[in-house]
Amino acid sequence: MPSQVTEHTWPRPLLALTVVFVLALAIERMGVFPATDGIPPLVPATAAVLLATLWTLLWVKAAVRWAILPLLLFFLLGLLAHEVTAPRLSTIDSLEPFVDKPPALFVAEVMGAPDPQPEKTRFFLHLLGAHVSQGDVPLDTGAILTIGNCRQRWLPGQLLMARLQLKRIHGFHNPGGYDYERSQAERGFFVSAFLPDDRMLIPLSSAPPHLDALRRHRSSWPAVLARFRLNALDWLKTELPANTAAIYAALLLGFQNQVPRDIQEHWNRAGVTHLLSISGQHLGMVAMAAFWLFRCLFRLRPTLLERWSDQQWALWWAVALALLYAAVGGLSLPTWRSAIMLSLFFVGIAWGRPADFVSALSLAALLMLLGEPHSLWTASFQLTFAAVFGIFLVYPRLRPLRTGFWRVVQAATGADPHPAVRDQTVQAGVSRWRVLSTFADAFWVSLAANLMVLPLVIHHFHGISVVGFLANTVLVPLTGFLVLPLGLLSLALFAVNRTVANWVLVPGGWTVELSESLIEFFSRRSWAYHWVGDVGVFSLILMYGALGTILSSWRRRTKAIALAGLILVACFGTWRPAWVLPGQQQQIQAQWRRNQMEGRLQVMFIDVGQGSSTLLGCPDGSTILVDGGGYHDDAFDLGRNVVAPFLWYLGIKKVDAVVLSHDHPDHGYGLRFI
Repeated sequence: MPSQVTEHTWPRPLLALTVVFVLALAIERMGVFPATDGIPPLVPATAAVLLATLWTLLWVKAAVRWAILPLLLFFLLGLLAHEVTAPRLSTIDSLEPFVDKPPALFVAEVMGAPDPQPEKTRFFLHLLGAHVSQGDVPLDTGAILTIGNCRQRWLPGQLLMARLQLKRIHGFHNPGGYDYERSQAERGFFVSAFLPDDRMLIPLSSAPPHLDALRRHRSSWPAVLARFRLNALDWLKTELPANTAAIYAALLLGFQNQVPRDIQEHWNRAGVTHLLSISGQHLGMVAMAAFWLFRCLFRLRPTLLERWSDQQWALWWAVALALLYAAVGGLSLPTWRSAIMLSLFFVGIAWGRPADFVSALSLAALLMLLGEPHSLWTASFQLTFAAVFGIFLVYPRLRPLRTGFWRVVQAATGADPHPAVRDQTVQAGVSRWRVLSTFADAFWVSLAANLMVLPLVIHHFHGISVVGFLANTVLVPLTGFLVLPLGLLSLALFAVNRTVANWVLVPGGWTVELSESLIEFFSRRSWAYHWVGDVGVFSLILMYGALGTILSSWRRRTKAIALAGLILVACFGTWRPAWVLPGQQQQIQAQWRRNQMEGRLQVMFIDVGQGSSTLLGCPDGSTILVDGGGYHDDAFDLGRNVVAPFLWYLGIKKVDAVVLSHDHPDHGYGLRFI
């Protein structure tokens, strides 16, 4: 008899393909295949993939071959995606004649909606060309333009001419710091410029043909959406107090930078910053409201029900309006993820095939990375996917704790607290405490999401909000049941009638003020926020390993053994940090400690841009920080974002003395945080 081949099912291919794609991006990012003798790194990487493909075709069994080949294909696709979106040196070379030189005349188009901030407005321009004495020079590159006083409406796709003095985007080249220069270059922006007033911009109706061919925005829809967003922003500022309007502008329209720095700090300390981003909660509310509305309208015409399904039509209209609102909200990374997953969810319902959560999330990540591969390394991308994973994977694991909580509630209300109580009795107890149930569910969902994002938050932001679990228990229901519904309804009415919209907006503003008061109350607790310091990838892996072990379905003995092993690995990493730290950090810390032991004076100049900041390591082992840099407008906290991360990178948790040479902003503002 011929042997029967058993075909193994591949339950979630999208997850495997996405993991392989991410692995390829990580390998390219880490430079596993370095360029040698002028050969780009993509060449040896592609050769390795092709050899693996040839080996698979010749030697691997047919049952496994067709599972491996897609993985190799997506691995190669990840390598190509990273290479295609990498910053081009040719773009930098074309800008050299104009960077840090006298102002020149440029023709540009506006890319995306402007980013209005309390004291300035930021534009993202596509420089089409420069006008010099010899003629027009094509450029085809991005620039960030900051305008102090913006009076006009500049919409996506609009052509303009301006005399600009271009400056190279400057990052802070300290070891272990955030590479701002690289992050902007990966988005296509290499230079920046400043104008005090937008009256120095000249709108154009057309560009020369050889420059017009370089334009990227020719559709009118981005301009229509941007005009609506800016009109809605002006409406909020007119009808509400300044701080309330700024919070609603972030919640409803995606203008995050409208929120003043002190309010952002309160939200950060309270651990509720995620509420300021447009996410699945927003789109879900819009979709469900649209579904209900269109289903009711459809049923007003019974003759239509004989030909079409009211549920099908309402679903498609709900998806369309949710995607429209996602575009109005600015399409940030959390909004992209929510829009893709919501679309898959509704499409699955329409086709009678419930969407698998892991597959939907994998497809959302894959589509986003295909468009912007470098977003994988941003905190926003990592946190939004980690939070969703926590809600869908960790929340069900908390069921024993939730059931135990309601049994305690039953005992407090006189119900039978015996452990053998039935689930129906538990649910009966819940029904008598519906208000408490709402806040309890918010607590458990917040706990699940925070457990998953906690290691990443510590890794990226060097701290943790201790009060965040309590704050989210109160603020998530308040935002979900009052602040957002009133705000979204007023925004929908604003598109129809401004007067009617004001009737809903004003009560919504009251709920925002209540939320702001609660957030300030939580953030002012002395124990609200705890700074941790530098947490590397090694510690990140250990924390997720411990979290996965605790939430796993293993036996208690197996969990105890696994946790003990992780603790031993952590202790070993503490004893021999050189084995777990990155190479550069390992060398710098070892050199710093060696010089301290030998009694040498050490001087390190920290890159803070304008101004200065100097770290002294004294022969007696003490450390002194002289100045901390700073900006005159205090728009960016150099102490928090540059100086402190560098100290943590060196392993310094505390400085013995701080010296201010003279009280100027570019020397003293960075010392506030220290």
